[in-house]
Amino acid sequence: MILLITITFLCTNLYSESLRGMASWYGEPFHGRLTASGSVYDMNQLTAAHKTLPFGTVLHVKNLLNGKTVEVTVTDRGPFVENRVLDLSKAAALQLDMINSGVVPIEWTIVNSNISPIQQVKGDIYQIAAFTNFLSAKDLHEALVSKGLDSKVFKFKKLHRVVVVLGSDSSEILDFLKIMDDLGIRKPLKKSSLPEGDQILSR
Repeated sequence: MILLITITFLCTNLYSESLRGMASWYGEPFHGRLTASGSVYDMNQLTAAHKTLPFGTVLHVKNLLNGKTVEVTVTDRGPFVENRVLDLSKAAALQLDMINSGVVPIEWTIVNSNISPIQQVKGDIYQIAAFTNFLSAKDLHEALVSKGLDSKVFKFKKLHRVVVVLGSDSSEILDFLKIMDDLGIRKPLKKSSLPEGDQILSR
């Protein structure tokens, strides 16, 4: 049985969909330190941290308090504070005029993602679900990542497929099946390769 969850409302293309949330910014003492992507953090460059978006993703960000905008590249992970979606560099915060505010409401859109799916991976691939709505795929992806799983989301036409890549260790497979049971997912579909389309989210 193929687990396919279909959302009944209209799918909106990820690359034109505007999302909203709260953003903060970070500068010292992180300036000069290594980011999660392996690059050195430069607070004077237009960059951002996001919990799950692939490194290299370009975002268009708008400060909803004053209408100012900036484009940033995801190079780091975060923010690790509840109810915040982005942590911006000091340079980006300056363009958005949010230095003094510290935290502001934003609207953000993915401009592009340079991440291409790797067609061959080591381990077993399981398709967990497929959604027409990006936010539903994103919520499941983040739930899987929070459980320690290597989750990825691929977008092709109107579907966002959520997959998990496992190692060959038997204990890892047993843990995976228990997590599936806890989430109410009974029969994830084992695949021979990663799905067709663009990889838009990764652990």
